[in-house]
Amino acid sequence: MVRMCSMTVACATILVAGSVAGAADRAPVASKVAVKAPAVTQNLRSVLPATGASLTGTGAARCLCEGWDNGVWDENDGQVSHLGGGVPSGAMAADDFYLCEGQVHDLKSVSGFLITNSNPALRKAKAILFSDCNSCPAQELYVFTEFSIVSTRDLGGGYYLVEYRFDMANQFEEAERNIVLKGGVYWLALVGKTDNQCATMNMCDISFFATTGDGYIKGSVAKKIQGLPGLPVNQYSFTSSCGGQYGWNSVDDCCIGCTDLAFTICADPCKILIDNGSQISAVAQFASGAPSEKSVSNSSRNTRAADDFVINPCRDFSVCYIEGCVYTNCEGWDGFYEIYANDCKLPDFYFGDSVVAYKDGATKIVDLGYNVVIGGVTLRAYRVEFHDISGLILQKGHTYWISIGALDTFSFTEKAYFCCNYDCRRIGCLTRFNRGVKLTTAQQGSHPSTPVGWVDAGCDFAFLIAGTYAGTAPGSGSVGTACIADIDGNGSVGVADLFTFLDAWFAGCP
Repeated sequence: MVRMCSMTVACATILVAGSVAGAADRAPVASKVAVKAPAVTQNLRSVLPATGASLTGTGAARCLCEGWDNGVWDENDGQVSHLGGGVPSGAMAADDFYLCEGQVHDLKSVSGFLITNSNPALRKAKAILFSDCNSCPAQELYVFTEFSIVSTRDLGGGYYLVEYRFDMANQFEEAERNIVLKGGVYWLALVGKTDNQCATMNMCDISFFATTGDGYIKGSVAKKIQGLPGLPVNQYSFTSSCGGQYGWNSVDDCCIGCTDLAFTICADPCKILIDNGSQISAVAQFASGAPSEKSVSNSSRNTRAADDFVINPCRDFSVCYIEGCVYTNCEGWDGFYEIYANDCKLPDFYFGDSVVAYKDGATKIVDLGYNVVIGGVTLRAYRVEFHDISGLILQKGHTYWISIGALDTFSFTEKAYFCCNYDCRRIGCLTRFNRGVKLTTAQQGSHPSTPVGWVDAGCDFAFLIAGTYAGTAPGSGSVGTACIADIDGNGSVGVADLFTFLDAWFAGCP
């Protein structure tokens, strides 16, 4: 049974004579009958028996993948989640999901089930991903609008169970593609969009986010929210508050009880090798970095900033994802990363040398929404991301250095910096292994052509590296096994394993 809670009479118009497209095959659209629902709730089961429809069945198959599977419709109920039509001010329903900590998750698709009486030829929906705060949806992170319909099921009375899927690769907006989520709690809202038949034909459609789990709850009980009233037609606004008349509230307040909602998250996990702290905050105290620009000329713009990291002594590591923070005043710029071998607490690299690995051109550059000032120059903060890295295998027990920055745009005013890191969980201990270093072609002062080599940058840098243990493919169901006690691999555990471990750990002067 699908119910609509806290809706006015005008908001609760429900079709009961079949879908528009289905009826159009049998009779003119004008023969549709609109029925006014009661002022508070409308129980769909009380409407469907008149049509002879049955609510039994197995439901449509959902995507089976890594990530989170909340299940299919449990034949019980649904929470109104629709924009326009029978819900003029809009309403949304959302449910939470969890992605494993210590990993990043390359989001592939989200899918879910709506029960709707929208015109089948005009069905539309969107999915919204939120962060979590105190077990409520908080910041809106992504909005997905490009969808495919995986399956439909006629429930009678003009209602259909529809499974929508939103593939990240098909999203129109670049910001909604190539999404990597860190482990933690998130919320997904699946929302129907009106077919716009209400005003002209008095046929006001409505959608419900289908329930799942037969009352078994994964995480928190689903939440609902009403749109703010009084806005023009087809304009909707929602608060981000938890609780209150127009905030997020539990769906068990009215009327479907404690329940989860039917959706699936598909994502490929990668183990985080090192998360060296996020981009630093916009607070001036932390607004610092070191020049890191890659140029084909040996000009003062050809600079590098680098930080070290260590591969544990268990197994080789296959990298699948890298990100870092860059401050720059350029527009239309692109990013790079380079990985260097270790030369006892310094990178084994100078301009013109070969590198362990490099990539010119980022997969995605994300504007972080704030400016910093370094050396009197205003710079914008960005996260630069490199996805789908293949063939980059780093050897166990080795120390490496990574440099992230901007490719030279050949502008005389270009400035780009690898951001110093910041992590509120490690205040006073932001350095891992050795402090970051910087490399320039020229010394500041009276001898501009004098090489200076690598010097202390005064901080560690903001970057993250993720992947799998070598031999474990991304998306295969495992990001690698734990390090076994038999470190030297001789078939027995003893004191020799301890010394082998220590030798590997200290190899390369980490």
